[in-house]
Amino acid sequence: MRKETVKSKKANAENRLMIRVVYASFLVVLSICVAVLNSYSQTGGAFAIEKSVISSGGTTSTGGAFTIENSMGQPAAGSATGGQFTVFGGFFTPPTFAPTAVSVVVSGRVMTASGRGIRNVSITLTDSTGNQRTAVSTAFGHYRFDNVAAGETVILSVKAKHFIFAQPTIVRTTGDSVTDADFVSEQ
Repeated sequence: MRKETVKSKKANAENRLMIRVVYASFLVVLSICVAVLNSYSQTGGAFAIEKSVISSGGTTSTGGAFTIENSMGQPAAGSATGGQFTVFGGFFTPPTFAPTAVSVVVSGRVMTASGRGIRNVSITLTDSTGNQRTAVSTAFGHYRFDNVAAGETVILSVKAKHFIFAQPTIVRTTGDSVTDADFVSEQ
């Protein structure tokens, strides 16, 4: 019995040592992977591309990695393309792509003055073109409107049979998602 206990303790010690070796190896491999991935990351910080005019009165303008010869006026009106870039000449070149339609979420809660949610309350969202959508509050008083156009002013109205609201209408502009359009009952 004693020999088996000694063998068992020795086997457990060897197993623990093996686990530590595997764990240490894993950490070394993970460190190498992180180092390799970091070597491919972008450097240089944030940047912005803005419309600007370089005017030097007809001589050479330089700045870092570029040189413009005879930049007086608009010597290169129109556009020139080469490789993976396009250069537009002139002072007011229109943007090449239109803004995309972004949608946001408008949500909130219908509740009593003590904070208890009110269910089955009708909330109406009216957008700037007069289109209306209706949502019904959940058992905990939550409601939500998806796919609301960003940057639009919306009117939210609440209607319930047995409750009177201090502010039955809320007006919000949807720059970002609205999550706090809450209606509180006076009762």
